[in-house]
Amino acid sequence: MSDPFHGLRSHMKTMKSTMKASGAALVVMKDNRVVEEWYDGFHHDRTGARSIDASSRFNVYSVRVTYIALAAAICIEEGSLHLHDPLNDYLPGIPGEATFQHLLTRSTGLKWTDGKAEAVAPPGTVLEGKRPDLVAAIIQKATGQTIREILHERLIDPMGCGPIQTGWGKRQNILSVTCLPSDIRRSDWVPTTGRTAIYL
Repeated sequence: MSDPFHGLRSHMKTMKSTMKASGAALVVMKDNRVVEEWYDGFHHDRTGARSIDASSRFNVYSVRVTYIALAAAICIEEGSLHLHDPLNDYLPGIPGEATFQHLLTRSTGLKWTDGKAEAVAPPGTVLEGKRPDLVAAIIQKATGQTIREILHERLIDPMGCGPIQTGWGKRQNILSVTCLPSDIRRSDWVPTTGRTAIYL
């Protein structure tokens, strides 16, 4: 019998090595069941590190940007925001001609120091650090709703998700969610493994 996950595990091993990561994990689910699990390496590269296993937890960096981008796409689709809206419409006092699209593509030409923006290049000409905090602020100004409210109202609640746990970082006020569709029985989700997942 052929192994359908051989190539995926091989890719994971290659990426782990290329990135010089101390460990990696892979979990594949189909029809609400775990069909493949693979764990390799350690939690860190110092002596005494615990092996990666089903109870391992990982920081998932920059995932908040995905939630904010989804909320931005919803707002653009609904017409409450437009790509060519000047940033100055939402954040008065911003210098230059940067638009919402420039902010989304990280090319405003602005440099931020102590909360103040300075135009250092024409919009669209340089790549800069991402600013999901500004995108979230503009979305809230344009809609009167937070990212959390938009995602719950237009995505999470209409999907009929069952038990939902949300956590909002105090500094960024960004959503993380563990969502189980209502057709998954609580016993099918095995929280004792320590996995945290988004089931959408």
